[in-house]
Amino acid sequence: MDKSKIIAQVTEFLTQHGIILSRDYIWSLQGPTLIHIGENNIFSHLKPNEVKRILGLGAHFLIQP
Repeated sequence: MDKSKIIAQVTEFLTQHGIILSRDYIWSLQGPTLIHIGENNIFSHLKPNEVKRILGLGAHFLIQP
């Protein structure tokens, strides 16, 4: 899948779950990879099933769960 599609789908998913890009996460286009901003627990804004869904859409996390 092309990177822009992955980014669009994951961004839409995050928005639907109340997660705001540029506040909680930013994108690195190399992966595409989500980079956490802020707290030590990078998955505090995401439930385990949400993490799996994001990974299933083809995105990565800078630090893997």
